[in-house]
Amino acid sequence: MKKNEDEITELFHSRLKNYEIPLQKDMWDDLESELSQSSSHRMYSICLIAAAAVFLILVACSAAVWMFTPRQPISSALSDASAPAVKKNVQVIKKEKTSLNIPVTEVKETSVSESEEILVADTSLNTEKSDLASIETLSVVQQKDTGNRMENSMLAEVKQNTDEEIKPHFESDWSFGVTASIGGGKELTKIGDDQHQLNINHKTPLTLGLSVSKKLINNLTLESGLNYTVTHSDITDNNASTVTNQTIKYVGIPLKLNWTLINKRKFDLYLSGGALMEECVSAKDRIKYYTGSRLTETEEKSLALNGMQFSFTSSIGFQYNASESLAVYAEPGIAYSLSDHTSAYTLRNNRPVNLYVSCGVKVMY
Repeated sequence: MKKNEDEITELFHSRLKNYEIPLQKDMWDDLESELSQSSSHRMYSICLIAAAAVFLILVACSAAVWMFTPRQPISSALSDASAPAVKKNVQVIKKEKTSLNIPVTEVKETSVSESEEILVADTSLNTEKSDLASIETLSVVQQKDTGNRMENSMLAEVKQNTDEEIKPHFESDWSFGVTASIGGGKELTKIGDDQHQLNINHKTPLTLGLSVSKKLINNLTLESGLNYTVTHSDITDNNASTVTNQTIKYVGIPLKLNWTLINKRKFDLYLSGGALMEECVSAKDRIKYYTGSRLTETEEKSLALNGMQFSFTSSIGFQYNASESLAVYAEPGIAYSLSDHTSAYTLRNNRPVNLYVSCGVKVMY
């Protein structure tokens, strides 16, 4: 079996010993081009691998430097410094200790050993930390100071507004005003001189006036002026069938003192008391005679009212200051009139005590 196989092998070998496979015409060109392409591709691969290796080496070196570098590096100048440099640093540290009250360990200036360098470095680091803490403390203090200044400014503004509310409404001593006053009327029944029953209706009196005031001392003012008063009364005599319309006019001079209780920027409250002297300038009766309900005759005659009419007044005043030079006021009060010793049926003779209300405007300067 083995012998047969050897014979077959020898036969093929002898027959194919000089046999050559025919080559194609472009075979060598194609083979050359393939070899050149594989060479360029291989060179590109080698360059890419080399670049990747360099990048990895750089990353590894950077990581090593970052890992092994201290977080707070000590300046190399301290390790290489000479004794004068260390002395200068120690002096700076002592100055910072004096200004910031930071304890600093004394450093010998004669020699610069490794332990002293570390001590100076540690002291410098502690000083830097203390400086940062001092800066933070200074910032907090500045913020508190700013807050305090804002608070003081707000308090000053509130105080100013409060002062404005309570300050006097004017600084001048003089004021002039225009006033109007009304009093209370009264209806009554009275027996006349001829024993006839009289029905008397005293209407509301009206007073117009001018006033001038002068400040005497603080909170005390003297006021005077000129008043014009008109009173009307209807007197009915049912037995005589007559109706008398009585009109009396007075010119008076008031004199009173005003004491200020509250003196704010917009509001004043004061008490007033004084006297009024009046002179009757006109007193007339207009008598109407009736027959049943028909008016038959009208007669006018003058009343004899001699002498001065005196009265005393007391009031409380409320004043609103619209501006520094203009104010409006109201004075409700009470007046007591003395008798004029006449038989005329006047309001003041029939009712000596009367209530009144005065309103007016003041100009201050």
